[in-house]
Amino acid sequence: PLPTFREIKNDGDPTRFIVAFSPYDLDTLSYHRTSRHTFSINLFAEPSTNADENQSDPGLDRIKNDPTVQSFILRNDNYNLPSSKTDYYNKGFEMPDMSLDSYIVGFEALIEEQNVDYVHHFVVYGCETSNKNSCQQQNLLWAWASGIKGTAFPEGTGVRLGNNGFRTFSVQTHYDNPNYSSNIIDSSGLIVYYTTEASNLQEIGILQIGDGRITLGGQSLPSGLSHTTMDCPGSCTDGWTSANEFTIIDTTLHMHEVGEASQLKHFRDGNLINEATTE
Repeated sequence: PLPTFREIKNDGDPTRFIVAFSPYDLDTLSYHRTSRHTFSINLFAEPSTNADENQSDPGLDRIKNDPTVQSFILRNDNYNLPSSKTDYYNKGFEMPDMSLDSYIVGFEALIEEQNVDYVHHFVVYGCETSNKNSCQQQNLLWAWASGIKGTAFPEGTGVRLGNNGFRTFSVQTHYDNPNYSSNIIDSSGLIVYYTTEASNLQEIGILQIGDGRITLGGQSLPSGLSHTTMDCPGSCTDGWTSANEFTIIDTTLHMHEVGEASQLKHFRDGNLINEATTE
């Protein structure tokens, strides 16, 4: 079973909070409505140094101020949301110049202020094909959800882009419309930051493990509170020959509306090496 309490480690980074509130009782509490808020707090910093949701991101500031970094925008142009509770909209894009040899160094969300209650999350996939309409949802590059400003990859790293990398993109946006509102027009999207001066960059990627589509291997959830363990044994990576060592720079857990909490643990030879993430 999952622990009730756990130690919060001081790694120097702020902790992201996503909260929902209600003036009535728990039965009326719902994250997918307007009574919600997101913010980040460094729990180990002096009170005067804590910032609200409008605080700047040092990593994004770094790449924005780098004169070698350029950008392009992937945006849902005037998409008319259907008056249904949930909608998944897929749109294909291509980079401005596919002949460039470059690297993606960061992403930043562009969520229209009037539609923050409807844009639930989006996922960005990359493809090596030059046809944006044939780009499939296979190579996950980035995912955004409420509470995330953007992602700046560690200095000296990037995702291969252009002539020898990803040239087209597929963005799937999940819209949440609990009140079945109509006439909602949205042009939210994201900024892709990249650099062509990438001779010494270390290539990075995303590895998805566990139960990515939350199918539980075709099993049904038992009634009441339960827990399920998904394993990714060492045999899964025995065939990798491109590198002997990998550095994990970030982890994200996702259970949609299926679970209450989740953990990611790293074991070696049967021994717990690290409890990477608990959410």
